[in-house]
Amino acid sequence: MKVLYIDIETGGHHQTYLKALMDISGKENVLVLPEKIEGLNAKQYVFRKTDFFNKKLLEYYKWTKEVKGIIKTEKPNVVHFLYGDVFYKYFGLGLEGLKKKYKVINTIHALKKGKIGIVSLKRVMHLSSIGVVHTDAIFNEVKDAGIENVVHIEYPHFSTGYDIDKVGARKYYSLSENAFVLGCIGGTRFDKGLDILLKALQGVTGDFELLIAGAEDAIKREKIEELARPYRNRVKLYLDFLTDEEFEMAIQAVDAIVLPYRKTFNGASGPLGEGVAKGKMIIAANHGSLGDIVEKNHLGYTFESENIEVLKKVLNMAVQRTNYTYDEKANAYKNKLSINEFKKQYCKLYF
Repeated sequence: MKVLYIDIETGGHHQTYLKALMDISGKENVLVLPEKIEGLNAKQYVFRKTDFFNKKLLEYYKWTKEVKGIIKTEKPNVVHFLYGDVFYKYFGLGLEGLKKKYKVINTIHALKKGKIGIVSLKRVMHLSSIGVVHTDAIFNEVKDAGIENVVHIEYPHFSTGYDIDKVGARKYYSLSENAFVLGCIGGTRFDKGLDILLKALQGVTGDFELLIAGAEDAIKREKIEELARPYRNRVKLYLDFLTDEEFEMAIQAVDAIVLPYRKTFNGASGPLGEGVAKGKMIIAANHGSLGDIVEKNHLGYTFESENIEVLKKVLNMAVQRTNYTYDEKANAYKNKLSINEFKKQYCKLYF
């Protein structure tokens, strides 16, 4: 059994996701990536890195042609596109003919809104053997659209077991021992709404601190510092790529994970899963999968997406909950996020 994995990034959770799948026994792994990952016991092909979401048709076509050439050379049993969202823009162009020779798995992380997004996804799934989504909300919407060859595998937590207590984690990020710490963890992409949170915090009272930890992206340091000026002494800013250990320490250090994502985001959230694994309060925008997961599983609080005033009220309430604990429903969801269950479900698809 040979599985050929294709991904368009190696940063953030892309690498931990890939490593978890590679750990499924009984198969040979071949990787097609934009850069080599050191220390992996697998054959790796590297393609020319490009801006996948702003790329022109010719660049996209060259990439699909290069990937199909590698597939033809390797002759795998399974071709697994780990970020099938890349096919939305050109309606799956380049996937033609693959599933006649190989089992083609496409993992879709977010659902594009509107009729065009669904039409594109229908074609992508028509050209795939099976699709994978990570949330109930997306699964139900896809099925309602008439797409049958899709399964739901819950996005797991990828905690490495790095053992550090809350006190030690707070020392690492220079946070106070007794303050209520809000965490915005991960890259500062525009759709993740960090600026919405920073504006809302201008009207929050109480003993709080904010940890922003992750790679600098669309929302730059200058903008963050400008919006956080009224409470700048309460902000700990760590704009850098996080190692697995630093990511786990960031999650451990906070009392609440805040997910102020814009309405354009409709997928699974890595920080949500990692926060749940450590029993953290989750504060999330109420649209799409995020709101559905938090509300159904009693994980914390939701607020009207992109509404700064409502988020302000929720934050003022949350920072007073110093004794927050999970109920039975939340703990049941926490148990579902096992990495072993994730691998078990994918194993069924491969074999």
